Amino acid sequence: MFVDRNGNGRRDPGERGLAGASVSNQDAVVATDSAGEFRIARGPADIVFVSVPDGHRAVGRFWR
Repeated sequence: MFVDRNGNGRRDPGERGLAGASVSNQDAVVATDSAGEFRIARGPADIVFVSVPDGHRAVGRFWR
């Protein structure tokens, strides 16, 4: 997860990771690290989604 400053949906050079965002697989919840990265097992429906932190907005889908 990253701060998409130009809103193009891709991580460009200089766009920083977003730490502390919650990511869930509909079973477990983990937080992104200081680089905006996370590791989580596949959930029961193979869906992963992000809870967008206050002060930010999703660009594109917030689930996969």
